Amino acid sequence: MAKHRLVWYANRNTPKVVTVGNKATKKPSEGKVVKSRSATAAEEKQIAKGTWVRVDRNGKKPGQKGYGTGSKIRPQFNKPKSGK
Repeated sequence: MAKHRLVWYANRNTPKVVTVGNKATKKPSEGKVVKSRSATAAEEKQIAKGTWVRVDRNGKKPGQKGYGTGSKIRPQFNKPKSGK
């Protein structure tokens, strides 16, 4: 059974990790909740280690094609990486 939930807000690519039973709090700059789901076993391991859970609301990880929604804050990161 998952101990944590991942909550995505509008204007964020990465989720906030919330312990099951607790309420998620947001910053004023974050929009409404777009998606919420239980953490997978692999994500629970990452959380236990204290590492950053990087996955977008569609389940894509950084480096995978189609990751993220495109940052409006730092648009220079929206450009595709060159294959050098």
